[in-house]
Amino acid sequence: MKTRRKAPRDDGPAKADAKIAERRASVERRRRQMRWRTIRRVVLAVLVLAGTVALLLSPPLRVASVRVQGVAMVEADDIAALADAEGRPLVFVDTPEVAARVRSSPLVLDARVRADYLRRTVVIDVVERTPIAYVEQAGSFLLVDRDGVGVAMTETAPATMFYLTGAIGPQKVGDTNEKAGWAGMAAEEFSRWSKHAFQSAGYGERGIFLVTTDGVMVYVGSVDRIEEKGRALRAVQAKAEAERWNLRYVDVTTPENPAVSK
Repeated sequence: MKTRRKAPRDDGPAKADAKIAERRASVERRRRQMRWRTIRRVVLAVLVLAGTVALLLSPPLRVASVRVQGVAMVEADDIAALADAEGRPLVFVDTPEVAARVRSSPLVLDARVRADYLRRTVVIDVVERTPIAYVEQAGSFLLVDRDGVGVAMTETAPATMFYLTGAIGPQKVGDTNEKAGWAGMAAEEFSRWSKHAFQSAGYGERGIFLVTTDGVMVYVGSVDRIEEKGRALRAVQAKAEAERWNLRYVDVTTPENPAVSK
């Protein structure tokens, strides 16, 4: 009697399906792990960022004081108020912006700002405008710098500054009148060359004019070629002394050919 052998079962498709399922499960597990890792990293980054911001905004890292240097006419407290930096987070202080606010003062020509992190201080170095002349305004005197900017009011006429004649001065502190600046600058520059001091300066139809303490009118015209004009005035004064002229006015608007009245 012959024994029949059973035909082998074909498990190929089932094994393939199991492997595919296992592979899919493995892929899904890796995806879940990657998602969790990403979430943990994001949460950690947010916590670190929040902690850093909280630290930067904390009182120990805020501006504790503002130090103003280089002021004489300007009040340091006024400059500190313009800076508006005290109490702000030190690392967020925009020094160029602070400098721009300080320069908005009519008394300030320039300003530099830096942050001192060790002392939690904002340091402001101020260059003030320097008045060289003055104009009378309703019984008071307005000081004017080389740019024609009204710098400050005073109740007494400054003895060491030039008086600006005529209606060329600025009207109040902070105003600008270029002609006043030109006249004051010419008087300052000509003082280096003239044998006689100047008592006043002005601007008229012929441009800038100066008046010496002995009453001689000096016509300058413009501030162009100012040094050549100064040298021409000195040469005329030297000749006038040598030949004993009684000068009434000197016109150096054309320095190579000055005109005189005696």
